[in-house]
Amino acid sequence: MKITLVGATSDITEQKRNVLALHESEQRFRQMAEAVGDVFWLSLPKSQTILYVSPTFEQIWGRKCDDLYANPKLWMDAIFPEDLPHVTECMESLSVGKHYVVEYRIRRPDGSIRWINERAYATRSDDGQIVFTSGVDSDVTEQKKMQQSLYESEVRFRTLYESSSDALVLLDDSGFIDCNRAALRIFGCAKREEFLNKSPSFFSPPIQPDGGDSAILIKHWHQRTLKSGPQRFDWQLRRLDGTEFEAEILLNRIELQGKWVIQSTLRDITERKAMLSALAQAKQQAEQNSRAKSLFLANMSHEIRTPMNAIIGLNNSLRKENITPQQVEKLEKIGNASEHLLSIINDILDLSKIEADQLKLENTRLDLYALINSIPIMLGESARIKGLTLHLDFAGVPRWLRGDPTRLRQALLNYAGNAIKFTQHGGITLRARVLEDDDDAPLIRFEVIDTGIGITTEECSRIFQAFEQADGSTTRKYGGTGLGLAITQRLARLMKGDAGVESTPGIGSTFWFTARLNLAEASELEPPKSPVTVDAEAELRAKHRGNLVLLVEDDEINREVATELLSDIGLLVETAEDGLQALEVVKAKVYDAILMDMQMPRMDGLESTRAIRNLPDRQSVPIIAMTANAFDEDRRACIEAGMDDFISKPVDPNLLFAVLLKCLNREQKTDRENCL
Repeated sequence: MKITLVGATSDITEQKRNVLALHESEQRFRQMAEAVGDVFWLSLPKSQTILYVSPTFEQIWGRKCDDLYANPKLWMDAIFPEDLPHVTECMESLSVGKHYVVEYRIRRPDGSIRWINERAYATRSDDGQIVFTSGVDSDVTEQKKMQQSLYESEVRFRTLYESSSDALVLLDDSGFIDCNRAALRIFGCAKREEFLNKSPSFFSPPIQPDGGDSAILIKHWHQRTLKSGPQRFDWQLRRLDGTEFEAEILLNRIELQGKWVIQSTLRDITERKAMLSALAQAKQQAEQNSRAKSLFLANMSHEIRTPMNAIIGLNNSLRKENITPQQVEKLEKIGNASEHLLSIINDILDLSKIEADQLKLENTRLDLYALINSIPIMLGESARIKGLTLHLDFAGVPRWLRGDPTRLRQALLNYAGNAIKFTQHGGITLRARVLEDDDDAPLIRFEVIDTGIGITTEECSRIFQAFEQADGSTTRKYGGTGLGLAITQRLARLMKGDAGVESTPGIGSTFWFTARLNLAEASELEPPKSPVTVDAEAELRAKHRGNLVLLVEDDEINREVATELLSDIGLLVETAEDGLQALEVVKAKVYDAILMDMQMPRMDGLESTRAIRNLPDRQSVPIIAMTANAFDEDRRACIEAGMDDFISKPVDPNLLFAVLLKCLNREQKTDRENCL
């Protein structure tokens, strides 16, 4: 059998090139698909057959690609039931050649949720048949979170924007472009249409209160804001009904849709301005009241102390005359009553000065041991008469301090005097101890402990109030004004402490107060040298008999008392009834000293002193205030006017003699500081 072979050959070079090119294209596609973070997929139309899904599917869906190839339903099963109908509808449209973009949620096997943005396309053959479908799925979970956050922020901002009590307004060159509800309320607009697109000039009076043109000023503030940033100022505005109000305005620039606009915050400050005005008026009225009270206190001091000076002075004068023992006894009673009345006057004035914030504490070196030891010396006789013992306990407290010794002594005397008054048997203890051991300013507690009648808890709660007493009945036994405790408490508080009482009826009481006192400097710890005791009256008689003194006093009785007192020690006395008369006589005659009252008709003592100091050769003559104005500010006013010293009425003769001696001993020196 003869076999014949028949063959054919074909050139498939181009076909091989195409296959190679297709393979290379597929490789590039796979490389691109695997290099990006999105999922690429291919599927057959009207079928769930997955031809290709990029490996990113495993990262986003949390499932294996091979599992999806084996079971394409895994894709649809992961979609949220709420989103599935819309996704199914989109896929059905794709099968007939419609592209779609859809967003939906999937739940991964671990329970986490992801948002997917899917863009799908249909690819057709040359004859128009759909060959395959493809798509790109992007994980937009983070973008969704950001959108949600932005949305929530916008909601919060809008809520704050609308709930703000201040008017918030946006405006550009054309006028207002947005506002919140507060702006409508403040400007009296019922609808936004009544406010928007109007210019700021529409809601401003033509002329501002300071005379500026509103339109020009508005343009100025807007340009300044756009150029320099935030601006704050007050502005007069008017509502839709024409009524005007004052506003505080803050302008700021913000970028909106690519251009700068002005954001304005407006606050109606009409009530605040009215309140500030009322407060200013109240402050002015309070200051006027304080000045009136100060003037009243000064006048009260003068009007009360002037006759008291006459009473005490005449009483002392009568005692020097040849009188009977019965008259001596009566004069002593007058003197005691005068001293008691003077102490009451001092208490009332002290309390008034404290309440008027005019009591200024000294800050001088004090010997606390000597101060405490002085209390029994001053009150010992009263205690001895009642058979009471006085005991001191102040071990452990610092000795050298800085503070106001006069006010400390006054507080201790108030307590100790009361203790003696209300104690019939037993004793009284004055105790001091450190309560807070501060390095520079220890807090010291002072106590006065008695075995007296005691007081009830209800009485303890009110006895530190001014004019209050434990026994307020008309049959009360012990007397008193009820001011001592109130003054003590106020003094303690001025010394950065407090005061109180612990008491048991029938057993006794412990009255206490605290004071924060500064420790004395190291250079102040040396005790002062004991002053040489001088009998001022005797030395005046010996050295200055015949010296000429001018007494300037408008009260006739006080002139009589002072003239007699000075004449008795050998001084020559001439008088003037007011400051103007004093000025005239000083122009004509040289005096060795001048005693000057403060309050007088025609010309007071201060004005007269200043005028005398301006006279030729009268700058060095000693001028001593002898006045019923007893406040510290009165003392300062006297010194500032050119006086050399200050004596308050009622005049203590020994103090008057000491001051006169100090000034007259200057001889002809011109330095007045030697006399101060």
